[in-house]
Amino acid sequence: MKILFVNNKTINCGVYQYGKRVGKILSPRLSFFHYCEVVSLEEFLNLKDNYDIIVFNYIAAGRSNAPLGWLDQEILEELKGSGVKVGTVGHLNDVKFNFDFILSQYPSDQLRDDSRYYIFRPLPFDMVENPYIKNRRELDLIKRKVPRIGSFGFASKSKGFTGLIRIINSEFSKAEIRFHIASADYSDPTGEGTNNLISECKAIKTKSGISLNITSGFVDDESILDFLSGNDLNVFNYDDNEDGGVSSVIDFAISSGAPFAVSRSRMFRHVLENCLVIDKGLVNALREEEKFNDFFMKKWSHEAFTDRFLSIMEIIAN
Repeated sequence: MKILFVNNKTINCGVYQYGKRVGKILSPRLSFFHYCEVVSLEEFLNLKDNYDIIVFNYIAAGRSNAPLGWLDQEILEELKGSGVKVGTVGHLNDVKFNFDFILSQYPSDQLRDDSRYYIFRPLPFDMVENPYIKNRRELDLIKRKVPRIGSFGFASKSKGFTGLIRIINSEFSKAEIRFHIASADYSDPTGEGTNNLISECKAIKTKSGISLNITSGFVDDESILDFLSGNDLNVFNYDDNEDGGVSSVIDFAISSGAPFAVSRSRMFRHVLENCLVIDKGLVNALREEEKFNDFFMKKWSHEAFTDRFLSIMEIIAN
């Protein structure tokens, strides 16, 4: 069995970052797994031969510059005709094309559709090798007089940054708010949307004891984890989205070792049963232990991810 995992090359993209983490986890563990990044159909055609299974890290985003936007049903049918099993990652509810299988983010999907296979989330760091968990244990957060509450993500009004400022302002008399807001190449290539969103955040009137610090620009995984692990609480206040997939911010929140809370957006439905929820109060969330991070770090360890991926591929191959 030889497996090819095809990713795009645009770094400022959550779909790309997901695929990159998959490659980082599986490449050293499975000798028959090959991870590649391509820009064009021509690049893909030059390396597609001699594989039994090809997984496309594709998203049906409805725009020409979406990841692997050159992929179409005709290409898939040609691959199928040559005996290759073709699949994709289910980033959205609608995958658009007729794949042989879908790596789904939701356990319930596998019960409803026998072509969907639930796959764990690929965390940036495994619990065994994670330096941020240790660093968190050494931080003396209890003595911090002003709680530090953070969030990060690509610039979008649906991410709820402005609403989060208002929530913090209503619940706290003193707090340090830290946001890292980046521009996505696909939705905000000029950065204008990011600048406008940052301006909106800064324009919100808050109590004198509430400070706001916003950084921007795309940074690597380690920098994001440093940022998150330095907060007392990380909060993700997304609007609901009927067609939204799973948000990858949670992968980083878990790996940072810091407590986190989320809205009831369906983009967090894969963790809602086992994490803190914003509408129960951020003051209460600050008092909670970091047990949820340990739960997910164990559930989605790199070993568990590899085992699950391998078991799915064996089913597909047979």
